[in-house]
Amino acid sequence: MLYLIGSSSKQETASPRPQVSSSPAASPRSQVSSSPAVEKSGEIPSEKELKKLALDTLLLFNDAVQTKSFKAFHAKLGPAWKKETTPSQLLDTFHEFVDKRIDIAEIAKEDPTFHGDPALNDNGWLVFKGHYTLKASDVLFELKYENDQARWKLVGINVETKPHR
Repeated sequence: MLYLIGSSSKQETASPRPQVSSSPAASPRSQVSSSPAVEKSGEIPSEKELKKLALDTLLLFNDAVQTKSFKAFHAKLGPAWKKETTPSQLLDTFHEFVDKRIDIAEIAKEDPTFHGDPALNDNGWLVFKGHYTLKASDVLFELKYENDQARWKLVGINVETKPHR
């Protein structure tokens, strides 16, 4: 299942966090296409490669939010997800980030903290979670990638901002 989560803000702390889910068909300023090559089938990238993959993906997502256009973001998706969604649908899904002008560009100055070990799921997709600690909030993420022509291509993203208490 592909998870897409909106953001929460200080004004919304009393209400539940918005959540949207979508699934691609199950199938065995930065550029996501520059993602680490898959050296061997089933090999999980190094921590350094995971950090680059996360940063590139989240900055591309942030660019989409800031420009209010998910066209470039959509172009970098893996085939499993690209067939199932459009840039317009992505804009609708992440409208809260756009409407609230949430900007996570500050992650470029930070290293992520990973939660648990990265793994390959039953579809063979690379899955990992983590967060960036920023001045005013944390940016939590879960990312999923499929191996497409020896490159990791995005098939799932879960992003949430959480203000510090």
